[in-house]
Amino acid sequence: MTVAEPHYRIQGRGDGVVILEGGAEVAEFYSSLTEDGLASVFGPIHEKVQVDDWGVASHGLWGYYFPGHVLAAAGDCIDDVDAWYHVTNLHAGIWRYNTNGLLEGENVYIDSASRRVEKLADDQVLTAQEALEFLQPALEAELASTEF
Repeated sequence: MTVAEPHYRIQGRGDGVVILEGGAEVAEFYSSLTEDGLASVFGPIHEKVQVDDWGVASHGLWGYYFPGHVLAAAGDCIDDVDAWYHVTNLHAGIWRYNTNGLLEGENVYIDSASRRVEKLADDQVLTAQEALEFLQPALEAELASTEF
């Protein structure tokens, strides 16, 4: 559902802009997030979305769960590398589609000045595996009831 040569621009945390050209670079980038421990439970806390014939745009506050060692390696000043942390910041994103409904690319901008890092108590942590186990029945039910 993506064009053969998508174009991505991702402005993250003080790293400048990551520009990805083509499906192979995009796949490698997202695979590296998992390998580097940066894939986590995440999602919008509040978000506004606009859909138009050219694509989708969103703006909102997003939250992520990260283990302390990942944040320390990224340069965050934290007091416990063995703890888990909730990181929030403002995001704006644009996903462009062509007239055939294929994704041409995405532009994601993360407002690093809005970044907040909060240490979590053990009972506040939701791992990716726990999230999957919790959501799997609902996802399977939705897929079973959807006609393709």
